[in-house]
Amino acid sequence: MTALPFHEAREKWSMAYLTDQLFNNLVSFDKYREQARALFHRIPVKRQHAPFVIQLLDLSERVQAELQACKKSARVDVLREAVARIFEGIDYYYTQLSIMPFLVVRLEK
Repeated sequence: MTALPFHEAREKWSMAYLTDQLFNNLVSFDKYREQARALFHRIPVKRQHAPFVIQLLDLSERVQAELQACKKSARVDVLREAVARIFEGIDYYYTQLSIMPFLVVRLEK
């Protein structure tokens, strides 16, 4: 019997669970909370010129595999929702009204 690749050996995660796990991965690093604080008032002013950057190496193997398995539109939604939760920890209403319309998340290797 051949072993399945890691991302196929388990059930596929729902988008909500993937969002939760991505958020948990991100908040385990102070640099993402600091990045959110630094971008908090710049995003609405710059209008998409200040993306929130996530390093792929900071994410668990499983989160990386699940993100890769998503369609691009679903991946964008998951990334934005997980990052929005970090901003919401600073100010929920400001995030919803002023940041979410302009939030761009970029994954880097």
